[in-house]
Amino acid sequence: MVKPTTKQISLISIFAALIAMVTRLPGIPILGGPVQGGGEIKFSVVLYPVIGIMLGPWMGLVAAFLGNFIAWIIPPTTIFGLLTIPAGAIAAFMSGCISQGSVKLDWRIAASILTTLNALWYLTPVGLEAPFYPILHFVALAIILLFRNRISEYLHSSLRNKIVLGTALCSYITVMADHMFGNLVWISSIGLIISLRAIRDALNMVGIISVKLGFSVPSGSIGDIFMLALPISAVERITYTFAATFLGVSLIRVIGWGRISTSVNTPFIEKDK
Repeated sequence: MVKPTTKQISLISIFAALIAMVTRLPGIPILGGPVQGGGEIKFSVVLYPVIGIMLGPWMGLVAAFLGNFIAWIIPPTTIFGLLTIPAGAIAAFMSGCISQGSVKLDWRIAASILTTLNALWYLTPVGLEAPFYPILHFVALAIILLFRNRISEYLHSSLRNKIVLGTALCSYITVMADHMFGNLVWISSIGLIISLRAIRDALNMVGIISVKLGFSVPSGSIGDIFMLALPISAVERITYTFAATFLGVSLIRVIGWGRISTSVNTPFIEKDK
């Protein structure tokens, strides 16, 4: 971890403030989630891949964690919101590892983190009920293993098409990691933070929707909630990926397009001192 420059410290503060501001905005309600506070998917997810690309793994982690913590301490605060704070930090860290492409922190670190998150899914009771739910997350893992350091090379290329591709791949991987972390927190919170009544209401809703769509009657397990939400999650995460790609490429153009060196071992901001 290199000593932060004045520009990096300033951008950590800016990104943290931006995350805090966006996180306080209304998000997408989570089916069966807490009724008050924390029961929403925030649009700050779009910022995590961009922060990692621009600041690198460690600075990105700090900015994301700080921003989410600031947002959490502003009332109303919830335990569920506290537990989800690390999601953004992990996503930004992974984005930094993928985009930096150094010897110590590269795609292998990101692959290890996502593999661990995916494996933890199957260690939960819900994972056994919905074994095919993480398909989008395994696609993200496959992208890491297939492209490896090429994602970093694309991001640091002088060709616009490669930069767009690299940003898109990096963004998809990290928004899926954020998603899986949130899923695991949600499952772990059942009966503790998330009431069983909320789960029953969600299962009833799943049954009603399934009947209206002509599907078979669901088994009544919590896995049904995830499987019904899978198409919604796919649209949501792909939309976040597009938004993060647009924002990331725009920032690269403003901050360093044409002035960024071809080295793949340094975050973008540090190159433009």
